[in-house]
Amino acid sequence: MRQRIITADDLAQVLNDHPKLTANGYDHPDDWQADKRELGRQRIVTGLDEVQAAYDWIVNLRPARITRDTSTSYRLKHEAEEAGVGYVTNGAFIAAAFLAGVSVKAGPGVVNPQIGVTTDPYRPKPAKGSFAAWLVEQSNVRHPIGDLAREAADDDTWPASGDYRMYVDYMIGLRAMPEALEALRMAWTQYSGADPGGPYDDED
Repeated sequence: MRQRIITADDLAQVLNDHPKLTANGYDHPDDWQADKRELGRQRIVTGLDEVQAAYDWIVNLRPARITRDTSTSYRLKHEAEEAGVGYVTNGAFIAAAFLAGVSVKAGPGVVNPQIGVTTDPYRPKPAKGSFAAWLVEQSNVRHPIGDLAREAADDDTWPASGDYRMYVDYMIGLRAMPEALEALRMAWTQYSGADPGGPYDDED
């Protein structure tokens, strides 16, 4: 759903705030010369429809904290194009991100800044009293259980509910190390008050 109509004045403000932003990206070497930089900036101005299309796509994504694995503007613009947004210059996409109010890690020499959004699906909130909810509370524990909790928190497909066997099967499917499976066993024991047995105990 369109949240806002981007105007020429909106775009002019972004370009004023970010003088190194051009259609090629942020502080691109090809635009270090003043005349080329101006041409690159004008390409964004005439591509207001591209900025709008990118903005409409970005505002429907989930905001995310920027880490070393966060996608860059160039990668995300291609994802947007593949999703049906149409062609968008790198600079138009970056401008749209600024207008959407998401985090943008831009700076000198950073042609393709990281954008603080994720295209991963939303994770359902664990039900109160569930193992997944209990595990969230262990994320600050200095113990293998805490390591497991932190790994689960970073895994957008970690199940929000299920029994011990389901979690075992899930982790085996991820080729989890034996130490991780043992951490799961210890965590389930603390959560449930009963040792569920080793991950392979039920196998023939």
